[in-house]
Amino acid sequence: MAALLRYPGKVVIVTWGTSGIGLAIVREFVRQGAHVVFGAPSSDEEKGEAIQSDLQASGCPGDASFQVCDVRSESDIKRLIQFTLQCYGCLDCLVNTAEGGHLIALDDVTSQYFRNHLDLNVMSCLLLCKYALPYLRETKGNIINLGRLGAVIGVKDVVPGVSSKAAVIAMTKALAIDESQYGVRVNR
Repeated sequence: MAALLRYPGKVVIVTWGTSGIGLAIVREFVRQGAHVVFGAPSSDEEKGEAIQSDLQASGCPGDASFQVCDVRSESDIKRLIQFTLQCYGCLDCLVNTAEGGHLIALDDVTSQYFRNHLDLNVMSCLLLCKYALPYLRETKGNIINLGRLGAVIGVKDVVPGVSSKAAVIAMTKALAIDESQYGVRVNR
């Protein structure tokens, strides 16, 4: 059975893994035999623990552990990575799925609102990559940074969201070049 699995024994971190595409990614990695540590802010703690329990009871070959992690907090990011290393001893994959962006006309965007999007979408991705890379280099692992189609084609009334995701796309391309020397793949 293990030979048929795509990620048997691989160790994966997924940010904001309690809903949407993040949750789907968590479920698929667990289904494919990975050890997944997924995080979300404390407002999702109860939901994260319920997801962890459901996945543990699902009979899937992998396992999942939820950790509170607000990706806007550098100390939470460090704690998430250290927890993963303490549990599993290595890191094979980082999946950055955090995203913020609601419909809002530019006339209504404040500088603080825009900075919040930069922190959530760009700074969190940068810091997660920075702190995970020493361990991903050891395993020749990979990083997946979720972008947004609107960041490439443009979308009405989401300037902060698409602008910050466009920065993530550019960061991903630059990291892919930089990390190729270490055998680390960086994709979006």
